[in-house]
Amino acid sequence: MDLRTAFLVRADLRGANLRRANLSMARLAGALLEDADLEAANFEHANLAGVRAVGAHFRGARLYDANLTNTDLSEIDFQGADFSRATFPVARIDPAAYTLRRRGGNVVGSGS
Repeated sequence: MDLRTAFLVRADLRGANLRRANLSMARLAGALLEDADLEAANFEHANLAGVRAVGAHFRGARLYDANLTNTDLSEIDFQGADFSRATFPVARIDPAAYTLRRRGGNVVGSGS
């Protein structure tokens, strides 16, 4: 599904199937992504500021240079996700579900 540059600000996408969707450069600020299937989706350069994504599946997603400021990312499956150059100050991340560490200046992680 090609949603490049889509304007989805404050969209209600709860439970949506966006598996393998191309959301590069999309504007999703304030969107509801709770329980959405975002496996292998591309969020490169996307604005996800203020998104609520509790219980979403980001397994293998590409979040390169994504803006995750003030995002609720609790209870999420991030296994294999790429957060290189992503920014997420004040983001809420459930430490039991995901651990972040820096390697070579990039943020990487592994699901529990």
